[in-house]
Amino acid sequence: MLPGANLVVYFQMPSWVKRFEDIEEEENDPADTKAFKRFLMGNDEFRNRRWKILPCLVDGPFIIRKMAPPKSNVTIAGRRVAASWHEYNESTDPQTGKTRAALMEVDCDLISNPSVRKICNIVLGQVKKVKIDCAMIVEKPYLAEDEELAACLGLWRMDHINMSQTALAPEKDEKELLQEMSVIFGHNEASDIQALLEEEAARQEVVAKEG
Repeated sequence: MLPGANLVVYFQMPSWVKRFEDIEEEENDPADTKAFKRFLMGNDEFRNRRWKILPCLVDGPFIIRKMAPPKSNVTIAGRRVAASWHEYNESTDPQTGKTRAALMEVDCDLISNPSVRKICNIVLGQVKKVKIDCAMIVEKPYLAEDEELAACLGLWRMDHINMSQTALAPEKDEKELLQEMSVIFGHNEASDIQALLEEEAARQEVVAKEG
C-alpha cells in the first residue's frame, strides 16, 4: 500500500512448491534454493527479519536524483514497515477443475511509517518522470553477526508509469519539494540541494547556449 495508490507485483513460484507444510530442505539444493526454502518454512517473524526490497533510482528529475541516498543505503525491510503474510497451498478449483498454484502473499504497508510515507509522496508526485529498478531478496537479519544463505526472489522495473487514470497526488514544484525535503532530511541538506539545483540550472543554460 502506497499513499494514493497500490502496487501489486507477482512472481511465479517454483514447481516444487505444492504444500507449504511439505517443503523440505535437501542436501543437494543450491544455496539460494536452501535460503528460499528456509524462508518459506519460517514464521512471520522469521520472514520479516530477512525479507527486503532494494529500490534503485535509474532515472528521474534532477531534484529526485539528488535527494536519493546511496544505493547501498536504500532498503525497505519487513522490520521497518508493517508486513503480513498469507499462504495458500496448491488446490483444485471446484467449478473449473483447474489447478490453483500454491501462493504466498505479503501485504506491505508503506503508509504507516511517517518517513517512508513522506518520501513516497514526493516520488509519487513525479512518478511519470522516474525509472526505478527493484529487487526482492531474503538475507541475514540487520546487524546479525552470523552469516546466512541469501536469495533473490525477483526483480521488476517501474518505468515512467502513467497514472493519469488513477487518483494521484498533484505534481509539486521544486519549492514545495524542497520544503518537504527540509522536514525529512533537515534544513542544511535541503539548502545544499537548492544550491545544486541552481548549479544544474546554470549548467543547462550554458549547454543550451553552446548547442
